[in-house]
Amino acid sequence: MQIIHLVANKTWGGGEQYVYDLIESLKNEQWCSTSVICKNYQAVTEKLASLDVPLCHLKLNGYMDIKSIIALSKILKKQNEDTVIHTHDFKRAFIAIATRKLSGKKNIRVIMTRHLVRKAKKSFFENIVYKNIDKIIFVSQIAKDTCLSSSPSIDQAKRCVIHNGIKDKICDTKYLRDRYQIPNETFVLMHHGRIAKEKGIEIIVDILAIIKDKLDWPPVSSATVKNSTTPYKSTCAAHAQSTATRNVASKKNISI
Repeated sequence: MQIIHLVANKTWGGGEQYVYDLIESLKNEQWCSTSVICKNYQAVTEKLASLDVPLCHLKLNGYMDIKSIIALSKILKKQNEDTVIHTHDFKRAFIAIATRKLSGKKNIRVIMTRHLVRKAKKSFFENIVYKNIDKIIFVSQIAKDTCLSSSPSIDQAKRCVIHNGIKDKICDTKYLRDRYQIPNETFVLMHHGRIAKEKGIEIIVDILAIIKDKLDWPPVSSATVKNSTTPYKSTCAAHAQSTATRNVASKKNISI
């Protein structure tokens, strides 16, 4: 089986890391091979190229990108094995669906992972995607519920929730412990990413409260990593003050 990822972002983010982790996890599997088609942006291309899998560049500019549809169709016509095109937004899903139609290949499946927490649109192009896509994967229940709250025509059999996995690598916290003098016996819970509502950081605050009050665990420290000047930070800080974590948050909430 051939798995082809379509990646269109300019910068490296959670969706790109998701693709990276999937490819890395499957690299040594015998039952499939993986390749990437992406826009020619250095930040994304260099990182994906480090995986040493086939990679090529297309514009992937959206619903009306006929050139990319034709070019991808030519690639697929050379494939004799079953193929899954894994997309990560609706525009690229449309390109994949149009490509499958143009290629005339019957052994192509198109899936999409919905990484965002947003209501589904119901334009002409999105409705084509809903009708013709084989599966839509939501990374969380709230992502699924929010998307479906606008009542898009997505068959129930095409929807599923698969939570983002965590790679089985031990995170080395020595740097943080040394820099901020956090004792070895202190449990460290870290959020890596943007400080934004869709990341659910207030849920981490709630978890800290549960750990502190309900479980017999060591003291807790939290570290906020990257982009800590966004307005949502104030919301999280206020939430922390209103929970049982207020003492922990005020003493050990670290911005890097």
